[in-house]
Amino acid sequence: MKILKIIFNRMFFIYLAAYLAINASCDKTKADYKVLNWLRGSARYVNDYADGTGKKDLVSFYEASEYYKKLPRVMPDLPFSFGALGYCYYQLGDFKRSKEAYQKAALRNPEFFGAYYNLGLIYSQEGKEKEASDYFKKAVSTGVNSSLRYFVLAAEKQFIDIVRRKEWVRQKEKELVGAYSQSVKNVLAGLEAKGQFKEIIYLSQQVLKAGDIMDKDVICFYAGKAAYQLKGYKQSLEYFNTAIDLNKNYKEAYLEAGRLLDEIGKKDLAAAYFKKSEEAVNQEPIEPKRNLIFYPPIYELGRR
Repeated sequence: MKILKIIFNRMFFIYLAAYLAINASCDKTKADYKVLNWLRGSARYVNDYADGTGKKDLVSFYEASEYYKKLPRVMPDLPFSFGALGYCYYQLGDFKRSKEAYQKAALRNPEFFGAYYNLGLIYSQEGKEKEASDYFKKAVSTGVNSSLRYFVLAAEKQFIDIVRRKEWVRQKEKELVGAYSQSVKNVLAGLEAKGQFKEIIYLSQQVLKAGDIMDKDVICFYAGKAAYQLKGYKQSLEYFNTAIDLNKNYKEAYLEAGRLLDEIGKKDLAAAYFKKSEEAVNQEPIEPKRNLIFYPPIYELGRR
């Protein structure tokens, strides 16, 4: 009888502890939902800001960061929540936590092009070019197809008007193509610095074959210089000429082609390229926009 009483007492306290733990957990979840509902407007502000329709407001970004910190507690394993959190931390100037959030996003979705690209931008901004190059390589190998499908779905959830929907998708596609091109150029520059010329030609061929990419002239120019280093003079000249066809004012391409022709003894032709180099309009290099790409979490999108 005494043993039964001891067992009963122990079981009572075990069940009581379990009840209190479950109750506390439920209360915590309810509290999280209340906070999320209160902060939801700030999360939507971030969507508008990323679309260029809102002014930068640090208070709203801080509130949105609190929102996206709590969201995975009630909806776990949401890569785009971590991506949005990384975006908010970046706007707040907290690069360390921004990188941590994007790394969590990439871990949960290995096809998250924007996470890799944004990490590359942040590391580059910090002057950590090796880490930046590693992430740009991941961005290039991942590609943008999965991201584009995501934006198409986000547009369907977001816009009633079909015209606005298509315009928004086109803008996002332009952002993705620009980011992919910038990633490729960063990787090519890194390979050139390391003297990995075969890798430059291979990567250039792959991305040019893929089709829709910006700055094809620059990519051909990198490939031309690499082919020259490998003594593939014919291939090098073809790449330089393609770069010139794409950009008639590409002074450096004319100049490198002229040097190549001069070296192989075609002096008259070389002189013509040198002249073209002098006549080409000296274009100021356009600094590419290096904005982080924002992926609006689909469950946050109200109809517009």
